[in-house]
Amino acid sequence: MANPIVSAHVDHAGGKGMASKAPDSACIPLCDDCHKAQHSSGWMTFEKLLPLGDAVALSSVYWTEWPGRSAWERELAANPAPQRGRAA
Repeated sequence: MANPIVSAHVDHAGGKGMASKAPDSACIPLCDDCHKAQHSSGWMTFEKLLPLGDAVALSSVYWTEWPGRSAWERELAANPAPQRGRAA
């Protein structure tokens, strides 16, 4: 079975509210097995195994260096997702 890459939202990066996820700018790519390991051990333990040893710093590097970021931001601005809990 394939082990796809998934976005792991770095909860302690800030910008996370109650019952919500951290912003997309605070994500790192992890294989599915690593994502499950992160959930099992928690960020503070898991991030010690990452390059830089710091998930927040690593997410910042990925966000800054991501070649598709400008196109993604334009698409998001043109087609904003509806906010949860808003009356239609």
